[in-house]
Amino acid sequence: MSKKQWQTWADLLTKQAHALYFTWHDPRSPKLVKVLAFVTLAYLFSPIDLIPDVIPILGLVDDLLLIPALCWLVIKLVPDAIWQENLSRAQSQTIKLEFAWMRMVIIAIWLLLAGLIGMSIWSFFS
Repeated sequence: MSKKQWQTWADLLTKQAHALYFTWHDPRSPKLVKVLAFVTLAYLFSPIDLIPDVIPILGLVDDLLLIPALCWLVIKLVPDAIWQENLSRAQSQTIKLEFAWMRMVIIAIWLLLAGLIGMSIWSFFS
């Protein structure tokens, strides 16, 4: 494949990921489609792979095969009208995610760590 073909394929996968996001949030989508869309997006954006990327060739093959296969499965299961609408939304809109909950989780983790360190220091000197 040429560099242009790879770029075209990557752009298509990006648009499909955005359409999957809209499909996941679409109330008209069947429950199975919502679950598969969520699993696909979670695997796509997760830093953890089924086969780690440090394993030569196999680490990349799972990404090159599994993600497109999951996308294909969701596209086949979702009603065509819903998919086409979400695909056109993905081409015209950008996704703005709210990360306020992530800030709260990070703050809670830091407070928990500070509390554990404080308790360890207290028990050490008592």
